Amino acid sequence: MRNFPFPRAGTPRLLRLGATGQVVLLFMLILGGAQLAIRGPLTTILAASTQKAYVANGASDTVSVIDVATNTVVATIATDPYPVGIAASPDGAHVYTANNVGDSISVIDTGTALVSQTISLPVGTGPFGVAVSPDNQRLYVAGYGPVAGGTGAAAPPFYRSDADMRSEAYATTAQNTVFVIDTASGTVTNTVLVGTNPHSLVVSPDGANLYVTNTVDRTVSVVSTATLGAVATIPVQADPYGIAITPNGSTVYVANDADSTASVIDTSTNSVVATVPIGTAPYGVVVNRAGTLAYITNAVDHTISVIDTGTNSVVGTVPVAGIEPYGISITSDGRYVYSTLCEDGKISVTDTATNTVVATVMVGAGPQDVVIPPAR
Repeated sequence: MRNFPFPRAGTPRLLRLGATGQVVLLFMLILGGAQLAIRGPLTTILAASTQKAYVANGASDTVSVIDVATNTVVATIATDPYPVGIAASPDGAHVYTANNVGDSISVIDTGTALVSQTISLPVGTGPFGVAVSPDNQRLYVAGYGPVAGGTGAAAPPFYRSDADMRSEAYATTAQNTVFVIDTASGTVTNTVLVGTNPHSLVVSPDGANLYVTNTVDRTVSVVSTATLGAVATIPVQADPYGIAITPNGSTVYVANDADSTASVIDTSTNSVVATVPIGTAPYGVVVNRAGTLAYITNAVDHTISVIDTGTNSVVGTVPVAGIEPYGISITSDGRYVYSTLCEDGKISVTDTATNTVVATVMVGAGPQDVVIPPAR
């Protein structure tokens, strides 16, 4: 083997080229006077730390796993029927899918890319949004109601329009309920009554409050995670779907599908402080780690609106490379935004430095949502 020494201690000390031409890293760590060597193929070591995007494919009952470094699908995981919402644990160890038709939650071990547990919910729950507490102890699930069989002509078969929902009576409390699940045991420990057809939810960075969009009521419920009771109800615009919060917890952004606006909520007063006109039929929302930009998908315009959180004004509009962008997520470094293209069965990848699409990735049918956990 040929050795290539590195100049500094505490970093990989040797690069060795094996007989087969395979590059191997040799790490030397000083631990109380002892040395610990960690060796392995370079490609294996890099793959372990690469972020992955997990895509809930509603129409194919799967989750696609994308390596964000190469934008290739590296695994496909079967779930219960119609995974629509998806979230990751803060440590990146697990991904959770809300299976709307299956009335269940699939727990995916990101280390093995396998479903490690399936959590059953009451029949008719129709789970949609899902969020994990910052301490990783609780999973919050919005019981939206079954969405298969929507009548919208241009809608996927698992999508139900506002007109559909308003024309039907919902008899079960599960469609006005947030379920609280203990992540260690996978059991439902509490339920919280919110508005009608809760769709998406987000937990404040300090874990103190849960914000829930109620589609039919046109409101956002604020739930205290200490008492598990609603402490405020905030009127927004028609059909609030996606929701996100800034990293400092000061501001919540809500996508109002039927009004083509974003509501901006000041969490200190639980009031709307701005309403921002964006594209047609906004759906998913994500805020970058710096808290400076919010990205919102517009399903009918096939675009992403970029909002400056300092001025609450649109500073960019990105045409995506396909039809019906729904779910959206962002890499930890804020460099790339991933959005689902529901009608095309693809993911669109946007470079946030240029606000241009740099890649598309084929996934399963009817991708609804996407999440990018921290690298492990």
